[in-house]
Amino acid sequence: MIANLHTKTALQYKIGILRNGEIIHERPYRPHMITDAGLDAVGTSSWATMLTTCILGTSGSPTPIRRDDVSVTFTQSGTTLTASAPFFLAADVGRLFKWGTGSAGVEVYITGYTSSTVVTVAVSATVSTPDNGTVWYVNTAALITPIAGLTFTRQAGGGGTGTTYVVSGNKCTVTMTCVNVSSALASPATVTEIAINQNTTNSNVFDRDLISPPVALLAGDQAVVTIQLIMDWSPVTPQAVANVATGYSSAGNIQIESLEAGTGAGLKVIDSSGNVSGGNVFDPASSGSIGTLASISALAAFTATGFQGGLTFTNGYSLAGYGTGTYYRDMSLTLTISQGNGTIQGLSLNNGARRLVTILLTTPFTKLSTQTLSFTWRKSWARVLTN
Repeated sequence: MIANLHTKTALQYKIGILRNGEIIHERPYRPHMITDAGLDAVGTSSWATMLTTCILGTSGSPTPIRRDDVSVTFTQSGTTLTASAPFFLAADVGRLFKWGTGSAGVEVYITGYTSSTVVTVAVSATVSTPDNGTVWYVNTAALITPIAGLTFTRQAGGGGTGTTYVVSGNKCTVTMTCVNVSSALASPATVTEIAINQNTTNSNVFDRDLISPPVALLAGDQAVVTIQLIMDWSPVTPQAVANVATGYSSAGNIQIESLEAGTGAGLKVIDSSGNVSGGNVFDPASSGSIGTLASISALAAFTATGFQGGLTFTNGYSLAGYGTGTYYRDMSLTLTISQGNGTIQGLSLNNGARRLVTILLTTPFTKLSTQTLSFTWRKSWARVLTN
């Protein structure tokens, strides 16, 4: 059977100017576009490490991150997407088309260009009522003209750096904040684009954006870039799940009982010093472990930073490789005929003897010494784009 652990992630930033030790100008927060390369990087790294540094650029004509036109509407028949007026470009192949306005629209990749009004998309559908849409440049993952020699350090000891946890209903919103201060500019620069990445290489950046209007810095000025990575984790209260297993019933209630954020092996976060801290079991690139629970009567109340434990586990794992563009990664447990025999009341993604996500079975079952048991946790993730 496969149990899915899903994360919805967005990013925003604000930029300011530090002159003679004083911030003289700062923009409000602005949503940022996580690139496809950035989403792929999460499959082999961790979310928190994506916020390591910034890259600023000065191109007079930076590549857009999106393109839309409220006067143009779209329909779809099969895999053919049609615009009401000239809109598409040959270079749109590989970019993402998102329907509607807001964040709820269906997303499809553009796979072929026919004309300025007709393209082919990857998913077949029928949309007969004309609607608006946006093309997102998710496949563009580099700045055109980065400022050479500019470096960033994280501001520590205040200024908002750190991580917060807010539980509302069935989700916990984890907000990681980094305040990054650049080295002093050697000469004046007009900043028109920005990227955030896990290193200073201007390729396969985690995300990028245009700065509009541009920010003009003088020689000696420092840029201050505050980044917030916002993640929704759910469910943090028991949620019923149907049976998806063969040979036993996996029906029951699932819940994230602990994120162990920043304190244990659960979720890497940004601490108040601007450092990446904690473990990374929740990050797709980490294995953690999978366990069967021999004794559990109830799911524990959720804790963002604390631990849950005190139960007997049979642990193990096998971490599958990551496939580019899939945005999920599987870790599996297979118990042989000599492992984990006896009554099984629950299944868990855990950190050694501490459980993180648990399925409490409605109908416990007994594993015999003649049986094997296989179980898979799938860690999947998605960005939030807002038209």
